Amino acid sequence: TKLSVGASDAAVTVDGPINDKSTFIVSARQSYLQLLFKLIGLPFLPTYNDFQAKYKLKIDDKNELTILGIGAIDTESQKYLLSYLPVYKQWNYTVGGIYKHFGRNYIDTWVLSRSMLRNENYKYRDNDERNEKMSDYQSDEAVNKLRFEREYPYMTMKLKVGAGVNYANYT
Repeated sequence: TKLSVGASDAAVTVDGPINDKSTFIVSARQSYLQLLFKLIGLPFLPTYNDFQAKYKLKIDDKNELTILGIGAIDTESQKYLLSYLPVYKQWNYTVGGIYKHFGRNYIDTWVLSRSMLRNENYKYRDNDERNEKMSDYQSDEAVNKLRFEREYPYMTMKLKVGAGVNYANYT
């Protein structure tokens, strides 16, 4: 376990074995500079939170599975207090899995992942929700990927072949 405190954020990381076949690592970070800015009367500063996680399982001598995830969230304390700026929110994540099979002369790798990003932006006159809404915006980006690779790392010349499929959706 590792705890860190910096000038603008605090973080924690925890890692280690779960059992003799699997390991993990998890970390998270959160900004806190906005608390200081509030104390001294400054009206704005984005708040960020992010996290990462990894789990690895050695199924047997020939097969392993890795699961990964990363993400970030801008929280409600990011609201801007200046009357001419809109309220802005954003979050995103990526999750995925990697399966590897170690053959006699090759390595097969299957990768499946999904990423998503959402941006929101809205504005009330004078940032007062009792007033009329002047703008309202939201956008999403989502991408799903599947990839297969076969690698021949033990040859005189390394050879890797594969294929992939991507599906993306934007609104």
